[in-house]
Amino acid sequence: MIKKVIISIFSLLFSSMAFADFQLVSSQYNHPFVELGSSAYYLNNSEFKLGTVSGGNAPLVKMTNNGITPQWSLGLGYQFLNCSDNVFTRLFGNEQLVELKADYLNKVHRITNGNPGRGSMYFIDTGGMLGDNSNLLLHNLKLSDRQRRTNVGLYFKSHRYTTNPKVTLTPYVGVVYTGYRDFYRYFIAYAAPAYQTDTEKYTIDAKYYGPSFGNRLTYNLTTNLAAFTDVEAQLLHAKADLSARQDPVSRPAGSFNTRIVRDHDGMGITYRTILTAGLDYNFKGNPNGVAVELTGGLDRWGYKPVVITPNVNNSTPAHLHGDTQNNGFVMLNVKVPLTFI
Repeated sequence: MIKKVIISIFSLLFSSMAFADFQLVSSQYNHPFVELGSSAYYLNNSEFKLGTVSGGNAPLVKMTNNGITPQWSLGLGYQFLNCSDNVFTRLFGNEQLVELKADYLNKVHRITNGNPGRGSMYFIDTGGMLGDNSNLLLHNLKLSDRQRRTNVGLYFKSHRYTTNPKVTLTPYVGVVYTGYRDFYRYFIAYAAPAYQTDTEKYTIDAKYYGPSFGNRLTYNLTTNLAAFTDVEAQLLHAKADLSARQDPVSRPAGSFNTRIVRDHDGMGITYRTILTAGLDYNFKGNPNGVAVELTGGLDRWGYKPVVITPNVNNSTPAHLHGDTQNNGFVMLNVKVPLTFI
């Protein structure tokens, strides 16, 4: 009963678009499905730098939160077959699917150094040196970074057959949204001449949204096994905000004033491209079967916000700067048709 209702909804939707003679066949092709995926995702981040070493220009501390982190994905969709010969099928082919997909990653990195040496630290809002000294004896350095990213996309995909019976194309369009947060927390102690500490927090919030276009080429090696390549391009509007807070404390004299910096980077239009290749094994050799997909790919972002802090060569307040980012991943994905509904 539920399956018939879902089919009726899709039939009504597309008939309202004035595609005459649109018919869904009641066959193995018409069913909802769920996709579950897990990736080993490699993040390639820019360096985060703080302070200056004594007698030089090098940063006192730097962190690059690179490395592999898990990324989890979930997709819910509906696969259907339009058996009619009409404008819709001439444009998009007979087999279509609609899918809502989301993925999430969370990467944490920490460094500590009980004796980082001598150097200088700076006020985040003026660029002036803490303790008015470029040769502070520093202790108990702690720096952590947590990055979180959520991608959500709604896609419409179609399957088009070629003159080669082993080759199919799957063009698709969609709308996508990405929410990104990068949070740094920093602590250090120093003597100037009394024992003092400096705590700094930097939070970057970025949002991306826009249309997505792509195409997948599939070559059927056997009835069950296929190789594929996929190209997706996203045209995105991006904006980022920085919220920075500094709490320098002098003991026993008490606290300096808390320093606050806010910055906004309305990047405007940017892009994201995803290139993948892999193998797909379908246990039944048709859309009604469970499919397992192994994929490797490259993920390039045209805009990645990073924070620039004051140093010996930069006395401006902490602010945002745009960079590019090239990441990579290996993913295992399982697609399960819900044919029992």
